[in-house]
Amino acid sequence: MPVSIKTFTSGEKLLKEKKFDIVLLDLMLPGIHGLEVARQISDRSRVIFITSYREHAVEAFDVNAVHYLVKPVTEERLFQALDRAVNQTEKVDIQALTIIKNEKHR
Repeated sequence: MPVSIKTFTSGEKLLKEKKFDIVLLDLMLPGIHGLEVARQISDRSRVIFITSYREHAVEAFDVNAVHYLVKPVTEERLFQALDRAVNQTEKVDIQALTIIKNEKHR
């Protein structure tokens, strides 16, 4: 089944308006910290952090992150994290999988 990936440079407004099953999230976002975004959406979305910052891992799990991946991320680790998120989600429409990334911190 093909996966549809949508990329946003700033998804804060979108995350407030819609529910996503799984969100891949960086910590350093324009105008807001990724931990704050996770606090706002953790009751309705599974969050996987993908970031360059190791020092926020404990805080990420405090806001119910499913996984915390440190860049560079291998394909194997990414799929393990996605499998974990899918297993924690009752119903996932894989075609609606949305990745929110910060273009500035690729």
